[in-house]
This record gives sequence, structure tokens and C-alpha cells, in this order.
Amino acid sequence: MRKLLLFFILIFSFNIITYAEVEVSERILVGLKYGSSAVSSQSITSDSSGFIIRSQGTESKPVANLNKKSVTVSPLTNNGIDPYIIIEQSGFPSYDDAVSYCDLGNNEAVPYYLNGVFYAIRCNLYTYSDALIELEKAKQKNITSYIMNPTTMRVKITDSSGNIILVFSEDNGEILGLCAKDDGTVSLGNSSTHRDIIEFLRNGNSLSIIANLTMQHYLYSVVAAEIGASAPIEAQKAQAVCARTYAQKNMKKHSSYGFDICATVHCQVYNGTKWERDLTIKAVDETKNKVATYNGKLIEAVYFSHSGGRTANVKDVWGSDFPYLSSVEDEYCTDSSWEYEIDYDKLTTKLSKYSLGTITDFQITETSPTGTVTKVTVTGTNGSKTLTRENIRIALGLNSQNFTQSSGELTKYAKTSSGDKNVNIKSILTKDGIKSAGNTVSIKDGNNNISTITALGGNVLHGKGIGHLVGFSQHGAMGYANAGWDYEKILKHYYQGIEISGI
Repeated sequence: MRKLLLFFILIFSFNIITYAEVEVSERILVGLKYGSSAVSSQSITSDSSGFIIRSQGTESKPVANLNKKSVTVSPLTNNGIDPYIIIEQSGFPSYDDAVSYCDLGNNEAVPYYLNGVFYAIRCNLYTYSDALIELEKAKQKNITSYIMNPTTMRVKITDSSGNIILVFSEDNGEILGLCAKDDGTVSLGNSSTHRDIIEFLRNGNSLSIIANLTMQHYLYSVVAAEIGASAPIEAQKAQAVCARTYAQKNMKKHSSYGFDICATVHCQVYNGTKWERDLTIKAVDETKNKVATYNGKLIEAVYFSHSGGRTANVKDVWGSDFPYLSSVEDEYCTDSSWEYEIDYDKLTTKLSKYSLGTITDFQITETSPTGTVTKVTVTGTNGSKTLTRENIRIALGLNSQNFTQSSGELTKYAKTSSGDKNVNIKSILTKDGIKSAGNTVSIKDGNNNISTITALGGNVLHGKGIGHLVGFSQHGAMGYANAGWDYEKILKHYYQGIEISGI
């Protein structure tokens, strides 16, 4: 067996397994709704007999069982105002004890959780004067009742009738978490279901929704969403190692929002259990804790859809220089070509932030030896602007940085003595001799299929590939897997000089 490291030290801790210098987290926090997508309330449904209410913070612990299959979580506010609450009774040893007390009081009080202790509280208040009146009522049941000031960190769980089941305080760094009983899944009111724990973090009058997952469960979803559950298993294994490495390398990327990584293409696509399939689960499980390293450190495990035949050097896209992100041939990824006809009116709108006026010219001014366009110059009535590297693709909305430029000519992508490229067709050999091709020509291939090519007016970009083209090519990986390569060979092709670390 190939030795992965000269030596390794295996250390078990609460949430991290350490392999020499490589750390693989057991769990990951994934932001589902936050910032502008945060919600004022969230319904949640269990596919089992109910929920386990958890306190999520420096430690994760169950605090109560809830025999309801559907509840709603929202901030504890009255008309947007955080209320005073009355502590009617303190120090219940369990949620059930607090519920029993509250039920005896004809539901004037509801259970309240704060820092590991349950209370019975009155919470339908608005002002301090209201609280004083309610306090007198509470003291008729318990003379030691007292007022607790408003905070912006209380959330409530209500049933389908709007009755409060529990008020949960997040003042001491504890966050409300809900998970289905019996390792079931939960739904957040849409077609997607989720494993493990859903956390509800209050921010003002809104809630951020966070999935607290094992790394394996997270990857079951990500691999299926990113490369597809029908991809060959060795390609899915390679994607699993990429996704795990990326997640670990970017842990705490969104720490300012209270989670590690988001669920969109900004990080990696996570859709819950929606696209999970047996083959994907097998690929993730068979690569458990495997990550890609270079000189003992996690790599920047970037990946993309389709290279068009060759990946790009990272310095030609982002300006950085990682030895393992160098351009390589992508043998099974040559079937992605595209054309983009430049419309100067549309280009004027797209590049309006540069104040170039009306765009009048577009020229490629620098291309790398591997075909990546690294500079273009755009000229308008108010001046010129040079766009560089990835900003070219983003500013123009192109599929990739790998393209050539023609202007109003008849062009065909073909095999030539100097490689596959776009060639300009100026004349054709006929039975009557060589004649001008004109603006339209019909071509018959080896299978007697006839296609017609028409010259495009204006400046036309002829491109290959989809995405930033740096690192791991998903389409290419599927081709190599079908050709018999295993996931390690695939990864070491796209990431030059790396090792696959982990046990």
C-alpha cells in the first residue's frame, strides 16, 4: 500500500480529526438563509414522530423532546418590539416539568430556556408598566416572581395554532437547534429536506437558518449537486475529495454571519437530501477524510465544469501562482465550443461603470501560450479600458477566458497541422477550380452529414470551455473515469504534484 505520509498522529477531539498538519472537521455549519434572505419566521416539519430541541454553542446538547411533527420558529417580539417577561417560577429540572407547571396554570405561563435552566414565564407584554401589572398577577401564584428586561436574542417555538411551546434565550451564546427524532430528516417548507440539525440564529427581527451537518452528510448533497449523481463513481470520488478539501480550506469563510460556508455557488452548492443517490453516498463514504495536499498543506481545490481541451494556469486567471494549479491537457473535454457576437450597444451598457461612452472597438491584446486571453482592450468615445484575467469573462458575461476573435469572416473550428483551432474559409476547391467561399458554404463530413456555415457580422468571439478553467475539470474527470482512471490518478492529473492525505 502506498504510504500517504512519512508519519501521522491521530488525535480524537470533539469535532476535529488531525492527520499531521491536515485537519478534517467532523461537522460543518452551512448558511441556508441569512443577510438579505433571512426570514421573519420559519416553519419546520419532521418526517419522524417529532423533534429534539437542542442547545447549540460551545457544546451541543439535547434539552427537550417535542412530540409535534410541525412547528414554527420566530423571534419573540410583540409588533416588532422585544417584550419584558415575567419569571413566574424558576429552576425546573426539565422541559417536561416546566410544561406541567404551565399547564396547571391554564396556559398563563409558558416554558422558557436560559443557560441550561427551565423557567415558567409570562411573555405577552409590551411596556414596563404592562409588566408591573402582570407581575402582580404572577405574585399571586409565586411571591418570588420578578421582571426580566427585554433582549434581542429570544426566539419562540409555536405550534400550528400559534400557541407558544417554548421560548429559547440565545443571550449566552447558545443557539436554538431542531433535529428530527430517530435520525430522521426535516423540511423547511419546500421540496428540500435536510439531515442533522437546523439552527435558528436571531439577528434583530429576523432569523438566519443554518444547517449543522456532519461533513459526510454535507458532501452527500454537494457531490450530487456539483458533478451529478449519474457521474462515474471514480469521478464522484474525485469530486468528493475536491469538495471536502475546499470546505476545510474555506472553513469560517462566513463566520461574520455565524456559519462556515454558504449553500450557493459562492462556496459550494448544497441542496439538502434532494439529489442524494446511493452511488454518491458510496463515493463520499469510500473517500471519508481524504483531502488533497501540497507539501503537507490543504490545496486550493478549485474546480469547474468544462475546459474545452486544456485547463488554465492559475496566474492567467487570478494572478496568483500555485505550482499545482498549472495548465494540463484535458483529453476527454474537447466538445465544448461557443460563439459570442459582440453587440457594441449591449457592450456599452455592460461596461457603463467604466465611463467609456459608446463602445466602438474591442480587441484581444494579450493571450497566454495555453490559449487563455489575459488582456482585452475596449475603446469608446470617451477613451479606452484594458480588462485583465478573469475580469474579462465576468465583465462580458463569457463562458470562459479561452477564445479567439474574428471579424465578419467565414470561420470553422477544425483540425489542422498546428492543432484544433478556428480557421477562416476564404476559398474552396470545386470541380470548376478554386472559387471564393463568399458568405455561406455547405460542408459534408465523413458521415455524409451536410452542415451550412454562415459568416457572422461584426466581431465574433470563438471560445472553448465553461467556467474559470483552473484546477479540476468535472466533465474531463468523467471522461478519465470512463477510461479506467481511479480518483487519485484523476486528481493528480489536474492538481500537479499533490498527495491524497488522510486515513
